[in-house]
Amino acid sequence: MRNLLTLVLILYASILMAQAPQAIPYQAMAINAQGQVVSNAVLGVQIQLAEEVASGRIVYTEIHSVESDANGLFQLDIGRGYATQGSFNDVYWKAHPYFIKVNLDIAGGTAYQEIGIVELLSVPYALYAAQSATGPEGEQGPPGLPGPQGPQGRPGAPSPPSPPGAYGPSGPPGPQGPPGAAGGPQGEPGPPGPMGPRTGNQGPPGEVGPPGDPGQAGWQGIPGDKGPQGPEGPRGEDGVMGPPGDQGPPGPPGLPAPPGTPVGPKGPQGDPGPPGPEGAPGVPGPQGPPGLHGPPNPPGSPGEEGAPGPPGPPGDKGLQGAPIQPMLSNPPSNPVLGDIYLDDGTNRTNNKAGLRYFTGEDWIDLN
Repeated sequence: MRNLLTLVLILYASILMAQAPQAIPYQAMAINAQGQVVSNAVLGVQIQLAEEVASGRIVYTEIHSVESDANGLFQLDIGRGYATQGSFNDVYWKAHPYFIKVNLDIAGGTAYQEIGIVELLSVPYALYAAQSATGPEGEQGPPGLPGPQGPQGRPGAPSPPSPPGAYGPSGPPGPQGPPGAAGGPQGEPGPPGPMGPRTGNQGPPGEVGPPGDPGQAGWQGIPGDKGPQGPEGPRGEDGVMGPPGDQGPPGPPGLPAPPGTPVGPKGPQGDPGPPGPEGAPGVPGPQGPPGLHGPPNPPGSPGEEGAPGPPGPPGDKGLQGAPIQPMLSNPPSNPVLGDIYLDDGTNRTNNKAGLRYFTGEDWIDLN
């Protein structure tokens, strides 16, 4: 049983381990101690990674709960189980060789029994490349050719006018010009005339002019002393009766009536008093049961595929992988229980290449 499960791990892992990042696909067949296939059963699986050698230090442990199919096959992704020791992302793939140790409980519990351990000869590229160092930077390439001249830019806004400059110093006075030509001879002065009257007659009075604009108001004077109070005026008419005032507080209770005093008639019903203050909120009741879940939303349409990124630098050369079994068109002759071979699709039900297993009576497809 241990040799069979180890063989399936070697063949299947060497084909699929580079297909998914951050996980290693694993498929195996569950067979009990009597060599019978454990089909349609819940299995408990424990995966451990040992460092350097098969009996080396366990650096990572995870557990899975899987279900086998009608042929006893079950599959899981190493790295996506429930981690009970270490972290799958912290495994340093490029520094050490690692061994996968498989423990199984066919009853679905945690009473695991070791059923196989195998060295992981080929590390998934996505796991190894994530820890690879970046290569040295290459030399700078030659400068490119100058690009064509761009179009001429638009003219800028006109600058503001400059302020006028300071006046220059005054120039020296020019030379005096020649005198002009002389005029004619000046005549003799005439005799003085007679003197007029000293004052004239008074004229009639002029018309009255229009009135002038009013002058500004003067300052207010100081108020005088208060005069004596005048006699009281006559009494005015009574005003309208105002609304009734608020009700006064209740008076003290009267003295009890002497014995034998007849009881008077019942008085009228008084007006209802104002409402009392609001009481404190009550204790909240227990929480009701949760409502029913609504129908799930339909899955959204897949987004458009993004453009491929630039190719990354080549990583370090990987470890040598395990040899893959040659693909055959016919099953091996004289098979025995537990034989497995890689068929090219000629004898498989889906006409695709894959593994086939001999049950002791017939060949069956594994995947």
